[in-house]
Amino acid sequence: MLRSVCFKNYVKFEEEQLLDFQNDGPFIFIGENGSGKSSVLERIRRCLKLEFSTSVSSSPNSNLLSYFICNFEMNPIEDEHIICGIVSLPGEMGQSGNETKAGGDNEIGSDSFQSQQIEKDMETEDTLISTDKSTSESRAVNVNETVGEDNTPQQRMGKGKFITSHNSTNLPKYDRRDNRNFFKDAPVGAKGRSEVRSYYKFALKYSANSQNVPMYINFVDISKTSRGETELKMFNRDDADGTAFKEYMDSVIKHESDVKCVEEHIQSIFGNVSTNPEKDRNDCNILLGSLSREVVFTFSLRSIGPLQWSESKRFDPEERENNYDEAEKRCEIIKCFLEDNNKNFDKEKEQEYFKYITQLDDYHFEMKDGKISLPKGKYALLKTPEGILEAKAVSILMSSKIYRTLILEEPDRGMHPQFIERMLQILKQKKLEKRVILTTHSTTLISAWTVPDSFIFRRDETECRIISGRSIVCNGDHISMKNIRLFISDHISDILFARRVFFYEGDSELLFFTEFRHQILAGESQVAENLCKEDEDSCNKLKKSLTELTFIKMNGKDKVEFCQDVSKKLQLEHIFLVDRDAVTRIRQKGKNKIERKEEEDAKSKRKREDWLNIRKEFLSNDIFFWLDGRIEDMVKEIYKNNDTLRDELRLAMAGDKLFLHKDCDDVYIKKSVKLILAHCEPKHELAEFIKILKRD
Repeated sequence: MLRSVCFKNYVKFEEEQLLDFQNDGPFIFIGENGSGKSSVLERIRRCLKLEFSTSVSSSPNSNLLSYFICNFEMNPIEDEHIICGIVSLPGEMGQSGNETKAGGDNEIGSDSFQSQQIEKDMETEDTLISTDKSTSESRAVNVNETVGEDNTPQQRMGKGKFITSHNSTNLPKYDRRDNRNFFKDAPVGAKGRSEVRSYYKFALKYSANSQNVPMYINFVDISKTSRGETELKMFNRDDADGTAFKEYMDSVIKHESDVKCVEEHIQSIFGNVSTNPEKDRNDCNILLGSLSREVVFTFSLRSIGPLQWSESKRFDPEERENNYDEAEKRCEIIKCFLEDNNKNFDKEKEQEYFKYITQLDDYHFEMKDGKISLPKGKYALLKTPEGILEAKAVSILMSSKIYRTLILEEPDRGMHPQFIERMLQILKQKKLEKRVILTTHSTTLISAWTVPDSFIFRRDETECRIISGRSIVCNGDHISMKNIRLFISDHISDILFARRVFFYEGDSELLFFTEFRHQILAGESQVAENLCKEDEDSCNKLKKSLTELTFIKMNGKDKVEFCQDVSKKLQLEHIFLVDRDAVTRIRQKGKNKIERKEEEDAKSKRKREDWLNIRKEFLSNDIFFWLDGRIEDMVKEIYKNNDTLRDELRLAMAGDKLFLHKDCDDVYIKKSVKLILAHCEPKHELAEFIKILKRD
C-alpha cells in the first residue's frame, strides 16, 4: 500500500511537499480546478510505469533539483517497502545548440528558457519512446522475490559509497556534468539530437532485515529529433547503494531531516552513478512491473466525457448503435469485471458493495453476445445514470483480489449525496484491506472522521502547495475533537474549498450580504456609482472580490479564534465581520479575572474615537466590526436623517434583527438592500466595509 509521497519542483509545486498516509484512510484530495490534484496522481502513476511516459511534465525551475518519490509499504509485519521515483538533477540539462546570452537564465537562447518552453510543448504532444538494448527484460518477478539475486550486493553497487549518517557534510561530493560528455560514449542514435532534459528513474526494495539495499536506476534522455518530434531514450545505469537513501526517506516522513540535507543526498547518489550498457536486464523495470500490478488508477476522460447537447447529431435513431458502442467502451471497468471468472474480482463482495451504495435492485449488469446488457432493454446502458456507473466501478475495484492501492479521480462526481455517504462507509469498513486515495469537489465527503485524512490543495498565480487536514484539527500528535466539531458544524468545512472567505455571525448578515453580492454582480445597484465615482477599475475590483468570496456563518463570537487559526494554516485570505460586543470577548482572551473585568468596565466608557482606534488594531488581524454596534445600527446610520427611507425600511427593522420579521419575504429584502445601497455614502460604515472587501 502507498505509504507516503514527497516531491519538489514539480509542475507548479516549487517547494517540497510531503503527503504522509499515516492512518488507514481513505485519503481525500480537495482543491479547486488547476490546483495540482490530478498532476500528483498522474506522477504517482508515472513512477510505476515500465516505460517513462508519453508526455513530460515541466518544472517551475529547470535549474533546480526536481524529484518525486513514492514509498510503498508491502508487508507491515516484516517492515517491507518499495521506494520508487523520478529525479532530475540541476545541471543535467542538454545543450540546445544556441549559446547562452549574457544577462541571465531567462534570456531567449538560454538552456533554461528553451528547456522550460519545450517541456511545456511536450506535455500535449505524442512522444516517441525508444530504449537501449540493455533495457530488455526476459521475465517479470513477484514483489516478494529478490531482484537481481544472481549477483552479490557488492558486485552490483555503483562507485559511490554512502554512509548512514544524516549529516550532509559527509556526503560524497556531487559534481555537475556537461551532458555532452555523456553522449560521447552513449550508444549510437543518441547523438545528433537536441536534448531537452535528463531524468533518472529508480526503484529499491528493503525490509527490516535487509543488510544491503541495491537501488536500480534507469537514465532517461528527452530529446527533440531533427523532425521536431519528442523522443525518450532509456539507458541502464549501475546500481547504487540505497541503504542510506531509504534511511533518509524514513527521516523525511518523521520530519527529522531538513529539505537541504535530503536534496544534497539525492544529488550525491544520482550524480555518481555511471552508464552500464553491458547490463543484460532492467531490474528497475522488473521491480516496478511487479509493484504496478497492485495499484490501480481511475481518471476522468476529459474532453470526451458524457456531456451532450440538444443539437447533437447523435440523437438520430440511426446513431443508437454507435452511441451504444461508445458508451460500452467507456464502461471498460464493468466489462472487464463481467468477463472475469472470479479470478481477479470477488463477485459476491462486489454485489454486496454495489447494493449497499445504491440501495437499488434495478441495475443488474451482465454480458450478452459479447456486450454489456441490463434488464431494461438493449440500449438501457445509454440511459443508466452516471452515478450508478460510478458506484458500480467503485464496487468492482473494491472487490479486487489484486489491487491493494486504489487511486480514484472524482469517483463521486455524478453520485447522489446519500450514495457518496454510503460509498465512504464502504471505504472505511475495508480500510485495512485497501489503501484508497481519491479527489473530490464534494463537501459530502468532509466529515468529522475524514478531515484528518484530507489534503487541501491551494494555488495562487505562481505556485501550488498542499496543507494536511491533520495539521488543522490536531493538537500535536492528537486529534482535537473540539476542533473537529467546530470545523464540521454549520458548513465551516466549506472553507476547505474556498479561495477567500468572509466570516459573519448570524442570519441577518447572511441575508443582507447575499443580496448585496447579487445586486453588485448583476449591475442592479447604484453603489458602484455612489462609492466608486464611476471608476470602472474600482467597480471591477469590487466585483472580482465578490466572485472570489465564500460566505461562512460562524454562529457565535466564540468561533473567531478557531476560524482565524484554520485560515492561517490554510494560508487563506479572509475577513471577519462581527458585532461590536464581540470586541470585548476577543480582547478578554488570555487575560486573568481582574483584567477581564477591567475590559468589561471599559467598553461602556469608550467614545467613537476609541472604538475607531481599536478597529484599526483589529483590522491588522482581519477583523472588522461596526462602530455603532450591530448591522442594524449600520442601517440606522444610513437612514438617520431621512424619514422617508426610515419608513420604507420599517418592516426590515421590525423586531430585534434585520430582515428576520416573519413578513419579510425575498421581494422585500431585495427592495430594501437596493434602497440601502442607493443611499450609502462614503462617510457611512457600510462604505468602510466595502473598502475592505475591495482590498483598498
